[in-house]
Amino acid sequence: MSYQRFTEQLANYREQLDSYAAFTVRDTEAARDLVSDVYARVLQKKEPPEEDRLLPYLYSSVRNACLNHLRDNSRHGSLSLADKEMEPFYERALAGTDMEQILGGEVLSLSRKCLSGLSGNVQRAWWLSRRKGLSYKEIADEMGVSVKRVDKYLQKAARALRLALKDYL
Repeated sequence: MSYQRFTEQLANYREQLDSYAAFTVRDTEAARDLVSDVYARVLQKKEPPEEDRLLPYLYSSVRNACLNHLRDNSRHGSLSLADKEMEPFYERALAGTDMEQILGGEVLSLSRKCLSGLSGNVQRAWWLSRRKGLSYKEIADEMGVSVKRVDKYLQKAARALRLALKDYL
């Protein structure tokens, strides 16, 4: 993706990300600052995220920035009156945003890519365990291997998935 196309994409997502951050931190000025900081970090990267991964990447980055902000600036008390009055605004701003769909599609795609890179036995054991809901013993019987081997296969798949999805966990 060209630098110009990349900056255009960032501009297109700005309002959406500002609303998401404002909903999370309950402070529109701080939200704008957090999104600007995320944009600055993304623009400094040598290799920007691929175009199809940009929006989920930005949402994850903004979410992490918001959580850090909340941790660093925690108020020991309940929502202020101003926060409560702004609640309907935040809800309307995010009404058209389906975070599960945005991040879920990305996670599913990364999971499939990760699993396709594993050996056939590991893939099969994972599929039998997760899709068919078979026990380790049933998988071992079907594959003709020991229960211990099934455990190793599933550990290998889980480790690979954790590594592939580390930005989302």
